[in-house]
Amino acid sequence: NTDVFDVWYDPYGICEWVSRKLQTSLMIYWGRFYLPIPRRTPVTLLFAKPILVEKLPEDQITPEVVDELHDRLLASITQLYNSHKKCLGYGHKEFQLL
Repeated sequence: NTDVFDVWYDPYGICEWVSRKLQTSLMIYWGRFYLPIPRRTPVTLLFAKPILVEKLPEDQITPEVVDELHDRLLASITQLYNSHKKCLGYGHKEFQLL
């Protein structure tokens, strides 16, 4: 949520250089009082119904089975967003999966 923290985007590549040297990703962010304390803003979580997955033997798991489950997951997320977007103030926005 971009209202909770701000992030510094390093235009000079210093953070990228240090990240490569330390072999870990670094991100410089801040919130209230320029500390890593989140700003007070409402954060809403939505929970959908679980997606039932049939347990299959490992030799029966194919890319088609994985794609079908992935499509069901994305459809569930899209339906959840579309059913709650107006009451959360996002009624004018279109949901896009990239």
